[in-house]
Amino acid sequence: MNPPENRVLAFLTSHRNLVGVVLALLGVGAYLLGFLGAWWLPITLGLYLIGVLVTPATPRETLKLPETASAEELRRNLDRYVKMLRGRIPDEAMRRVLNIRESIGAVLPRLQDLEKRGDPNAYLIRQTVLDYLPATLENYLKLPRQYARSHVLEGGKTSELVLQEQLTLLDDTMVQVVADLSKGDAEALVANGRFLQEKFKEPDFKL
Repeated sequence: MNPPENRVLAFLTSHRNLVGVVLALLGVGAYLLGFLGAWWLPITLGLYLIGVLVTPATPRETLKLPETASAEELRRNLDRYVKMLRGRIPDEAMRRVLNIRESIGAVLPRLQDLEKRGDPNAYLIRQTVLDYLPATLENYLKLPRQYARSHVLEGGKTSELVLQEQLTLLDDTMVQVVADLSKGDAEALVANGRFLQEKFKEPDFKL
C-alpha cells in the first residue's frame, strides 16, 4: 500500500488543493469585507470542497519517448513514471502497475535481441511502455478522485473499476509474455542438454 505521507504530499501539491485553497481564501476575504455573516465558516469550507471536487487533476508528464528508444531509456523512464503515480491512483491499481513494471523489467535486458529475431513480444513490451500503460492512466488522472470513485458510467461501472480492469488486462498480458519467453528458454535448455548428451556420449566401439 502507498505510505500515508506520500498521499498527503501528493494532495497538498495537487492542482485541486491549490484551487480549493484559493476559493477558501476568497470566502475569508468576503467575510472580512462584510459580505458574509455568521455562516462564513461553513461557506468557506464549502468553497474549498467545491474547488477540490470539481477541479480536474493537473495533467502529468507521460512517457514521451521515440519509438526507437533503447531498453535502458525505456527502463529509466518507466521507473520515473511509476514513481510519479504514487499516491495518485488507488492502491490496487498501483499494485498492478508495479507488477507490470516488474514483468517488463524482466524482459527489457533481452529486448534488442528479441527485436532482431522479430519476436512479437518485443513489440508488445515496447508499446506497453510507450503507449498502452500511459494511455490507460492518462484519462483517469484527469478526473477528480471522488468522481472517479463514485460516478457510474455507461455499463454500470465507475472510472476506478474501469481503470482496474484495464490494468489487470495489461498485467496478465505481461505475465504471459514472461511465461512464454521463459518456456522457450526452458525448451532451449532441454534441447541443448540433449545435444550435449549426443555430442559427448561414449562411442559404441572400444579400443
